[in-house]
Amino acid sequence: MVRTGDWPGEEEAAAPALVEASLRARVLKEASLTSAAIPAISFCGLGPVVSSYSVKGQARFTLIAPYACPLEERASLQADDHSVDDCAWVSCAAIPWERFAPANRVIVAHRLWAILADCERESARPHVARSVAQCTRWATLMGLPAVPRPWDGPEPIEAWRNAWEAVG
Repeated sequence: MVRTGDWPGEEEAAAPALVEASLRARVLKEASLTSAAIPAISFCGLGPVVSSYSVKGQARFTLIAPYACPLEERASLQADDHSVDDCAWVSCAAIPWERFAPANRVIVAHRLWAILADCERESARPHVARSVAQCTRWATLMGLPAVPRPWDGPEPIEAWRNAWEAVG
């Protein structure tokens, strides 16, 4: 999520600079990864993914644009944000699917599905299917396209990726 409190102070800054500043602030706060540890940030080409949360009993929605940042080495992780329960490196076999928020589960599944072993996919499938259904319900409420499952094949996934152009 791009948070206005993370902006670099330039009210007229271009959107890509604001997105990058917010992302860098989030990974510092949520995983203790400094800008020096993250040489580049790039859009993953997934989405849109809709998530929901509550503020004072009111449902709020947020549109999530997944980004990736390759690391030069495995850094130690530590969360300094109350919204993060745990921050750790895990192997694909040990992904705690049940602990992820629905939108995060969808994003991680789409990023990793091709490299998961068959047994890892079968373990993840029910969790991911529930999350895809939930994120699709939220997306429908906002007039956005349904979220495909990572195993749906290239056509629905490509249509979902292309939905950014239609929304923008």
